[in-house]
Amino acid sequence: MVSRTSGVSRSSTSTATPRDSDPLVHPLRGRATAEAIPGATLVMVPGMGHDLPEGAWPTIADAIVANAARV
Repeated sequence: MVSRTSGVSRSSTSTATPRDSDPLVHPLRGRATAEAIPGATLVMVPGMGHDLPEGAWPTIADAIVANAARV
């Protein structure tokens, strides 16, 4: 059986941003994705659900900038 994360190690740089209050995707899935990609970073956004509220923009933007700097 092929796992959902098979092949992701071929990605260049990655940052997983699971939401700790997401009703659709359990936070452990984001953690599993980050763990499956060598060198990936994990940025958990406290209180964020399956949306991108304005209050989380700085955290997400910082994660994007940090990830881009690693390329």
